[in-house]
Amino acid sequence: MAQSGSNKRKKNKHLIARCDEEEYILASIKAEKAGLSLSAYICHLLFGKEKNKTTRPPPRSQRDAAQIIGLLGQIAQSLRDYCQKRNIPPDDPILAAAMRDLADIKTLCFDELGRKQ
Repeated sequence: MAQSGSNKRKKNKHLIARCDEEEYILASIKAEKAGLSLSAYICHLLFGKEKNKTTRPPPRSQRDAAQIIGLLGQIAQSLRDYCQKRNIPPDDPILAAAMRDLADIKTLCFDELGRKQ
């Protein structure tokens, strides 16, 4: 029986290192510039192995945009819940403006990802 990809992996040991926020950000930026995941970048530095760019993570701006889209959905839902509990009508001009602003930000994030809503 053929094994799944995760069962065939030879790299099954984990290295754990502690660093502060500034060190983590610096390492992440260097890994991104090298076109590697943070794990692959650290292994490259430690073991001098050839860079394998097949597992390159998406650019930071795209990861950030995707995360913001998720947060915008949570914010919009929280706003709708708040208004429902306070009996604020959905056509309230202030609420409508806020929802338009959230939609505009979401559109900008989708543009960054190169996707359409």
